[in-house]
Amino acid sequence: MSFLACPESSGQTLTSCAKSGYICNKLSKLVDKTGFAFFVSCLFTGAFELSLRGSIPLGGIFLTIDYFLFLQWVAASNEAWGWRSDKLKTTNSGQTPMRARVKKRKTERMPDISFRLMTYLFHIIDFIYPYIDRRVKKFGVKEGMTVVDYGCGPGRYATSLAKLVGEKGKVFAIDIHELAIKAVKEKINRYGFKNIEPILISGYNSTLPDDTAEVVCAIDMFFIIQKPSEFLSELKRISKNDGTLIIDGGHEPRSVTKEKILDSGFWDIYEETKDHLKCKPRLN
Repeated sequence: MSFLACPESSGQTLTSCAKSGYICNKLSKLVDKTGFAFFVSCLFTGAFELSLRGSIPLGGIFLTIDYFLFLQWVAASNEAWGWRSDKLKTTNSGQTPMRARVKKRKTERMPDISFRLMTYLFHIIDFIYPYIDRRVKKFGVKEGMTVVDYGCGPGRYATSLAKLVGEKGKVFAIDIHELAIKAVKEKINRYGFKNIEPILISGYNSTLPDDTAEVVCAIDMFFIIQKPSEFLSELKRISKNDGTLIIDGGHEPRSVTKEKILDSGFWDIYEETKDHLKCKPRLN
């Protein structure tokens, strides 16, 4: 298989995909799977800095290598974020390494330094591969809807959702992290969004009224939740009876995510893609 021939349909993990090319294989040995994205982002930053310092040819070489590495990383999965959730490597306890580290935390709140690094990495990824707008178009969000982005982070999805719902719609960007709300407010001021309302919460209580949203999104954060049934109960409370929950497992196997959802008794899965799950409230 050639260096760039890691087909999207193959569902290969990063390690197997890296074996398809000599350069990618050699470089991948320098870092493990969890550090590969950070390695790529550092390489890109170095290339950019070299270009600014006048070493444009050298910066261009670094940037070219980085671009192909990033394509390999994206192509290694049918999901935009690294690995397919149903093929994630697990530890002896059945958990992914990321999930195992998260479970050791005493709180679901990400440390400030981790949040800043994550946001920085997202800036680089969105610059190289701006996929968020394309992804949210698959969520079924339409103009005039009320949408809740629960666990909004730095607001990457909230802003894209705001474009879809338009002036007559509303997006509630909810997070437990102060830096997340600050980042969303900065985007509101910078881009002039008038249909995004950021809400800082404590615990799972969204503070929203019952039956608020047509669509509730919980993207790349469910694996952090320590009490999934309590969390899913709150999402059902704020969802309309005919509303939709868009959820993915993030850094946990798809089978684990589905089991948590169904065992909660609050949601039924009616559509499954390689990117996310769509759920309807279970009517009692």
